Amino acid sequence: VAKNIRGQILKLLYFRQCDKVTVSMIRGLLRYKNYSSEKAVEQAIRYLAGEGKRYILVEINDNDFEDSLVEISPTGIDLMENEKEKRDRGVNINE
Repeated sequence: VAKNIRGQILKLLYFRQCDKVTVSMIRGLLRYKNYSSEKAVEQAIRYLAGEGKRYILVEINDNDFEDSLVEISPTGIDLMENEKEKRDRGVNINE
């Protein structure tokens, strides 16, 4: 399930490349897939933004993580466009 959530977040950001979105917007948009758990979404975002990944860029809001701003990075765009060559087993973008 975790890799599906990560893939859905990347897809959402990929198709909104010019926009930063809040974590709460991501959770709202993932609700239709039943992936709206606050903890699961936060873990997925931290994975995608983590060392060695950097698929997304996050501007952390220290007062409320839900208000943090998220956008796809060039590395994330590359993963989406060249998934077969750049495969990450922890991210399922084909779901």
